[in-house]
Amino acid sequence: MFRCGIADSDIPALATFLDLSIRHMVEQNIRSPVFRPEHYKDESRRHFFDQLAETLAGDEFWADYLAGHINHQRPNQNLHVGVFVQPFLQWIFDGTKTVESRFSKNEILPYGQVLEGDVLLLKEAGGPIRGIARANAAWFYRLDAKTWDLIKDRFSDPIGATGDEFWESRQEARYATLVSLDNVRKFAPIAYQKSDRRGWVMERAKYAQMSLDL
Repeated sequence: MFRCGIADSDIPALATFLDLSIRHMVEQNIRSPVFRPEHYKDESRRHFFDQLAETLAGDEFWADYLAGHINHQRPNQNLHVGVFVQPFLQWIFDGTKTVESRFSKNEILPYGQVLEGDVLLLKEAGGPIRGIARANAAWFYRLDAKTWDLIKDRFSDPIGATGDEFWESRQEARYATLVSLDNVRKFAPIAYQKSDRRGWVMERAKYAQMSLDL
């Protein structure tokens, strides 16, 4: 048997040392430094987050929520940007639409990447960020006849599927993401620089902290 030169009598002390060391590392990770806009190298992003913080500074829910979950170098929730066309964006703001849906042929964002508590910035197609919402639940489906029927029966009204045209335009999709939204807040437009055609991007990803059962 391979031995590493440690006497059996030393093993309990070594185990205690390792346990204390690991606990110390975990505690240090929990103390996450505050994230500030100046941490972005891109000037447009720094300006955007300055404006977002100023806009939501007086909001009873969002000021504290962003400070507690997103505005850290190690955020514990994801920050997404979704691109919306009308009238769906307005329906979110007026409460008619409470679940956002995304259908795709491939496993692309946001499929499998939205967690309960994540933050979604609401960007108008071809325009600025116009609001913010929180994901309070998310469902992901590989589409077949059974899951199509489930989505239509359960989610038609919440996602704003008003007629056959909605479903016909998505009939080639193989994957579906449904995100229930709460704490929707509309605010004055904030410019957001985005040059590609993706309908969903992850602006800041949740910090992947190692989980230990101590």
